[in-house]
Amino acid sequence: MKRTAVSMIISFILLSRMSAQFPESPNKTNADSKREGQWTVLFGKDWQLTNDSVQVSYYRIVSYKNGKPEGRVNDYYRSGKKQWEGFLLSENPDVLDGSSIFYNENGNKEEEGTYASGNPVGKWTSFYDNGRKKEEGNYANGKKDGVWTYWSRDGFEVKRQVFKDDVAHDTKPDPQQDVSNAERILKTTDGGTTWTPIDAVVEGKSISVYSMCFIDSRFGWAAGNSIYRTTDGGVTWSDIYQSSNTTAAHFSVFFGDSMNGTVVGDFLHPILSTTNGGSTWNAPGVKVGFEQHLEAVYYYDSNNGWAVGFHGTVMHTANGGKEWEYQVSNVSEHLNAIQFTSSKNGWAVGALGNIIHTSDGGNTWERDTIKIQFMGMVVPIRSFTDYLVSVFFVDSRNGWVLSQDGNVLSTRDGGRTWSIQRLQELQDKLLQEGVLISLFRIYFVGKDIGWICGDQGTVMKTTNGGTTWHKQESGTRNRLRGILFVDERRGWAW
Repeated sequence: MKRTAVSMIISFILLSRMSAQFPESPNKTNADSKREGQWTVLFGKDWQLTNDSVQVSYYRIVSYKNGKPEGRVNDYYRSGKKQWEGFLLSENPDVLDGSSIFYNENGNKEEEGTYASGNPVGKWTSFYDNGRKKEEGNYANGKKDGVWTYWSRDGFEVKRQVFKDDVAHDTKPDPQQDVSNAERILKTTDGGTTWTPIDAVVEGKSISVYSMCFIDSRFGWAAGNSIYRTTDGGVTWSDIYQSSNTTAAHFSVFFGDSMNGTVVGDFLHPILSTTNGGSTWNAPGVKVGFEQHLEAVYYYDSNNGWAVGFHGTVMHTANGGKEWEYQVSNVSEHLNAIQFTSSKNGWAVGALGNIIHTSDGGNTWERDTIKIQFMGMVVPIRSFTDYLVSVFFVDSRNGWVLSQDGNVLSTRDGGRTWSIQRLQELQDKLLQEGVLISLFRIYFVGKDIGWICGDQGTVMKTTNGGTTWHKQESGTRNRLRGILFVDERRGWAW
């Protein structure tokens, strides 16, 4: 038995060594005993050099010229999965230079960016092992610099910080900003030159508003911690839902006329529809199992409507909201806004710079790999912005997309080409005061006149289709999540 056991152990060791086969390279040196040509270099678990294949945790395929690494270098896990690819100025210790990508062993990226003589520079992005972004920002001279954004594992943005010389400061909404829900509905009758605050109070209580919809200057609805209606242009409001569940949140409301409307929201009440102006609400049928968080709803006509939300969800109704079914968006990131210019042609935008488009009513959705003109170069949109919050088209050709961090994308040819504009006034405030202003909504009443709203009561207006924007004084420091107009003069912000 003992002899048999020893034999088995020896056989196991031999088999282990034989199974640990790594790519073979010439591993030659030149006349000066310096490495030359392709080498396979073996490393232990702490990246120490080793010649024992049993101890190998990583290996490197690298080419040398007169003892120095040359060209792209590839590191691998013992399993053969790639661990890193990039360039080396020298080894022992490694000095990285140029573009680098680190990988998890499951094949998803772990980190991506650029080195200059061993120091990280420019934009860097790290990822969770599930492929979602973890953090992103810029380095200057090897130190974190400017705005860094952080996400949770399931894709939620959880934090932003401003760095200077590697020292972090939490981005602060202006100390005067009120992010509570009280008294933040504003009304204008002169195109935003002046704004009048409306006490958003129902039965003595302040109401929370995430979305509003007006069909004319008098009749409107608001969605938030309940559903509200006004018949006097927002001067007074009534609660028309009266839910016993006070924790439900309704994020978007759409009415095409005075009777028919839909509200979407969180998991508790993802879709509610009415056919009598909101006097009664019903949860419609869904053709497949449904438990989802929805962010936005839009109807092109009385029958065809769409809703979008978490994890790339797109839903469609062809009968005015009575029944809904899923559509395949081909993205897994959250979608924040949607709009259609016909019953066939539509756009949705969301996290990670996703812009998806359909030309057949949503039967098929395609992710647009948008590239834009910037300083004479053609670059991907994701080089500039990642979190898209609003989309607005006034016709089949003229449209705009807003990012939360202050970029406006515009198209004049139905999305075939896009241009980008950075709202410099907001960027200057960030750099000078460390105050980060998030933007939430863009709205146009024609191809020339439009508005943007956001933190600190920010309202900006354009009269030339977005070529230039100027700030309007809203009279509040509150966070404004939305803005809409029924014509060039009459509008609301909240």
